[in-house]
Amino acid sequence: MLSSLLKKIIGDKSVKDRKEYQPYIDKARSFQEQFKSLSDDELRTKTTEFQKAGKVENKDLSINDKEALYDKIDSMTKVIDEKIEETLKEILPEAFAVVVETARRWSENGQLVVKAQDFDRDLAVKKDGITIDGDTAIWHNKWTAAGAEVTWNMVHYDVQLMGGSVLHTGKIAEMQTGEGKTLVSNASRISECDFQ
Repeated sequence: MLSSLLKKIIGDKSVKDRKEYQPYIDKARSFQEQFKSLSDDELRTKTTEFQKAGKVENKDLSINDKEALYDKIDSMTKVIDEKIEETLKEILPEAFAVVVETARRWSENGQLVVKAQDFDRDLAVKKDGITIDGDTAIWHNKWTAAGAEVTWNMVHYDVQLMGGSVLHTGKIAEMQTGEGKTLVSNASRISECDFQ
């Protein structure tokens, strides 16, 4: 679902990549036919020629040319980040709903039972609040932290979701004593998927 949403917004990357890089592949296949007649040594010499050409080309770039390239990369990164941010804004309410529902179930049921993934297996080795039973991972709402037992019994209120929204935008969320800073931080993390 997220993948198809991203494709609608920013297009299908694989199609764009294919269109951009196919001419290089076509030329490479053409050169490959020409290179079939070269000896092994002649073929090896080609790589030395490439290295020399690369060094010469790189030397010809002035500091200003290099700076212009870096500026272009920065502006492209900014455009990509803006498109990702648009998508994140669209999914934020749904992402927050997932966090709230997960917290509610964990608090009320005492555990979350899911199909075990590598992530679960890796954490279960290190954390006492997760057990693996065959293909099932059980996330208990009790675990040990700093030598003391901790029990998860919290569900997010609107004020925590508001704080999570503020953090998501990169601003500082000021919370009063008792308003649930811990819940604010995990609410904002759900929207930080790796889109790049």
